[in-house]
Amino acid sequence: GDPLQLAMIGVNPVTALLLLRLFGPLSEGDWIAQTAANSAVGRYIISLAKRAGIHTLNVVRSLDAATQVSVAGCDRVVIDGDDLPAQLQRALGGQELALVLDSTGGPGVANLAHSLRFGGKVVSFGALSGRQTALDVRHDLIYRNISHHGFWTFNWLTWAPRAEIDAVYREIVALVTSGELTAEIDSTFRLEQYADALSRAEHYRRRGKVLFVFGD
Repeated sequence: GDPLQLAMIGVNPVTALLLLRLFGPLSEGDWIAQTAANSAVGRYIISLAKRAGIHTLNVVRSLDAATQVSVAGCDRVVIDGDDLPAQLQRALGGQELALVLDSTGGPGVANLAHSLRFGGKVVSFGALSGRQTALDVRHDLIYRNISHHGFWTFNWLTWAPRAEIDAVYREIVALVTSGELTAEIDSTFRLEQYADALSRAEHYRRRGKVLFVFGD
């Protein structure tokens, strides 16, 4: 396998797999939605969902990001904005979501929750926008039995049985080694270039991960 791809298995691909597996059950043909779909976790989710026959509706913030996730093989993509409810309606064409995976927070999550089927789930695993997520208590949480969960991979690593952790990492390693699961790499730096690497990692327009490399 590609050592650069294998170097990234620690968190993001495991997070993507667990988000799809722990908050199901999901069946072939189901629709899920995710925010920040052009992130590394987002792209892993697209790949894993496609592999399982699950359709993805992907919310991004720019046309460039929409192009990135389209190339990654997503089913539908919408650009967040004031017309998000109408965009979601058009993109889903009457389909209901089984799951919403959110890493941004903010009011747009409530719009996605409105498109969930009865008993569907919203899972928050990040808050990139810094804004609060408020779901409709009466219409969604009470009347339609929607539930809102939090997820942090660190907690799973802390509390899951060791055999389960080993099995998940073996599965991820096999998928990455075979080339089925990859993440885009923006740039690589030698360790002594750490200042440049950190600067690039903080750049909001970078396209993929920033990695350190060792040796020749």
